[in-house]
Amino acid sequence: MLTTMVGTQGYMAPEIVDNSAYTGVGVDLFAASVILFVMRSQQPPWVQASQKDAYYKRFLNKPKRFWKFNSNNKPGKKSYYNEDFKDLINQMFKYNPEERLTVDQLLDHKYLKGETYTKEEVM
Repeated sequence: MLTTMVGTQGYMAPEIVDNSAYTGVGVDLFAASVILFVMRSQQPPWVQASQKDAYYKRFLNKPKRFWKFNSNNKPGKKSYYNEDFKDLINQMFKYNPEERLTVDQLLDHKYLKGETYTKEEVM
C-alpha cells in the first residue's frame, strides 16, 4: 500500500486526496478514467475528487444530474454520452476503490468492446 500524495489534483483518486493508503493500480485506473472523460467531454469532470468538491459530490449523490449537467452545450445533448460510456465512467469514478472495476473487468467492459472509428474517420 502506498501513502504518498502524488499526481495532478484533478486526476487524483479520492483515497489520495483523503490521505488514505492506496494501491498504485487502483489510483492509476482512476486517473485513466478521468483522462477518458476529458477526451470525450473536452472538459474535466471536477476540480478534485473530494466530498468537498461540488462537481464530484454531484456525481456521487446524483449521477443522473452529473450527466445531464455535463451534456449541456454538447451536440445531441441527451445522446452525447452513450449508456455504455456512462456505465464505465460511473463504475470507475466510485468513491470506494473496492467498488471500482479491476483491470480485467475494465478491459471486458461493453464500452471497450463496442464500435470503433476507422483511421480514415479519425483523420
